[in-house]
Parts: sequence; C-alpha cells; structure tokens
Amino acid sequence: MENNLYNQVKTHLYELQKLIVHMSDEAYVYTDQLNDASVGKHIRHTLEIFDLLVAQYDSGVINYEKRQRDAQLELDRDFASQKVTELITSLRRPDKLLILEFEDCQVNTSYHRELLYQLEHIIHHNAILVPLLRQQKELQVSSTFGFAPSTIRHQQKIQ
Repeated sequence: MENNLYNQVKTHLYELQKLIVHMSDEAYVYTDQLNDASVGKHIRHTLEIFDLLVAQYDSGVINYEKRQRDAQLELDRDFASQKVTELITSLRRPDKLLILEFEDCQVNTSYHRELLYQLEHIIHHNAILVPLLRQQKELQVSSTFGFAPSTIRHQQKIQ
C-alpha cells in the first residue's frame, strides 16, 4: 500500500514535470482572463503544498497556509522542473502522526494521509490545467492527464 501511494504521487509529479519541460515559456505564463490564473500559478501552488509537507515533516505540525508563493515557480519552467525533482527524491519518509493546522483549528493526521491528500490535490490541479492548455492549442497532454486512477479504470471498463 505504502509503495503504491509513493508510486502514484511520483507518477503524477513526473507527468507534471514532462508538461513543464515540453511547453514554451509563453504557454507557461499565459494567463486565462476568466480565472486570472496561468499554468505556472497552478504549478506553483501544487508544488508549494508538496514542499510544505516535506519541510514541516520534522516539526510534526503541517500548515499549508504558510506557502511562500514564490513567483519564480510561476515564471521559470527550469526552476519548477528542478523543484519537482527535489520533491520526488524527498517524499519517501516513514509514516508518523502529525498535527494539521488551519487558521485556529488543529486536527490529527499522519504523513501518509497528507501524502494521499497531495495526490488528490495534484490530480485536481492537473485537471484544471487541461482547459488552459487546450486554449493555447500548443501542447497536447495524454488523455488521462488530470484524471484519478479510479476514473481511468472506470473509463477503460466502459470502452
């Protein structure tokens, strides 16, 4: 189970990295006027959430609101790709109990539970990226990009 979780997270991170590497700088920073969001902004958000989990692991307290909102991740594809590589190499850690903070709330959680949240979060943001990428007509992504594994299995069954 644990290896499967890491493998799924890594798969989605690699898929995101492939997208980052193969798109143009213009496509990466293109801002959708309807949502005032770019591919780079979504990627920055996704990577910073992963980064916080890794950075705060030793303290035992996770607070996703403490994101740096590093504009370099939004604007620099090479920097974002490098961050993906760093995350992939640092995610495998022993499960342990953690405290999740949000505003004035605290709840008990665990590292693997938060890693599962990260998996759901990256799938969600990858799905949001698909219409942005289609608007630009520059880059094609796989037909499964942004889909949860259960959705992919379901689609395979009905075809």
